[in-house]
Amino acid sequence: MTTRMQTFVALSEALTGISKSVLAPAVTNFDLPTTYFNAAEQKFADDFGRLLDAFQALLDNGQSAEDAVTTMMENDIYAPIAQQINFLWYMGGWAVVTDFGTQTQNLSPVTYQKGMVWQVMQSHPMGYSVSRYGYWGQEPAPLNDYIGKGE
Repeated sequence: MTTRMQTFVALSEALTGISKSVLAPAVTNFDLPTTYFNAAEQKFADDFGRLLDAFQALLDNGQSAEDAVTTMMENDIYAPIAQQINFLWYMGGWAVVTDFGTQTQNLSPVTYQKGMVWQVMQSHPMGYSVSRYGYWGQEPAPLNDYIGKGE
């Protein structure tokens, strides 16, 4: 039986295009999937659970994860939640639309630092890097190495 967390990670992989092994590594110093799962559950309440149930039902009926996400994006209730979850993985916070455009309401400084946008850009947030001094003088690894699609 698939757990809600497994369904959430599978949905997240299909939404972001980033491998489960990168989104939910076996060994990590900060559990992003649980942090994001709990944040989505708090923000969207029962609709989040229904989104996960609907996604899992589509998978159980033989749809690929990518096709299931396409189906979810055609639903007026699920699409905005799925879009926010995608934004959450990339930016580390919720998208907030204001009169001045879309802004990010970060969950924490750590989620900002761990946003997948930095992986895809092969970069790091201003003021934070785990790379060694002088890394900028080297060619970056291929993008697939960062997003886990070269496995």
